[in-house]
Amino acid sequence: MIGWVVLHFPEAVYACSAAGDGFWQPSLRVPSADIKGAAGAGDAFAAGVLYGLHESWPMPKSLELGVCAAAAALYHPTCSEGVRPIEACLELGRRLGFQPLPS
Repeated sequence: MIGWVVLHFPEAVYACSAAGDGFWQPSLRVPSADIKGAAGAGDAFAAGVLYGLHESWPMPKSLELGVCAAAAALYHPTCSEGVRPIEACLELGRRLGFQPLPS
């Protein structure tokens, strides 16, 4: 397996492989009024990415699941109550859309 460095921040995520491949994935457009808390969002992001990699998904698809899972976590103030099944997380991404990449 190729090693990766993954940087996650509120606006987007960037992943860079040891071979020099890089991928950006913007975060979801979650309305600020819908955000109940950010506790657990980073863990949900990591779980989404790791799940995708475990399932041999390409890194861009894994990053998309990660940002969708992180966004789902924002809908509840606890660390884990916002967690949704994979397809529900991906549907949230399709419904809300993604932010423009930071410049």
